[in-house]
Amino acid sequence: MTVYLNDGKGRLSPGFHSADKARVPYAIAAADLNKDGSADIVLGYTEGPHSIFFNDGSGGRFTAINFGDKNGSAYGFAIGDVNGDTFPDIALARSGARNVLYLSSSARAAK
Repeated sequence: MTVYLNDGKGRLSPGFHSADKARVPYAIAAADLNKDGSADIVLGYTEGPHSIFFNDGSGGRFTAINFGDKNGSAYGFAIGDVNGDTFPDIALARSGARNVLYLSSSARAAK
């Protein structure tokens, strides 16, 4: 899977590539999860765990963190501050398993 970046002039170029052939991407969302000013990528697969790719600010280098369990296929994400700590939380809609809400916290997100 490749995420293309806009150069600000209407041109797109490959900026991020995920090459895990053992997992099939099925859902994607982007949000600034750690509040550093750069959009991070949340990627859901046909089988978990799923991944958050934290952007280092360049748009070309990301640090992957896996989350969740193996149950169900990721159908989609909704991202917003559900618990009022000012950090975005992740709601995951799944097929074949219960939907899940992952709550962030300022202590975990700051690491």
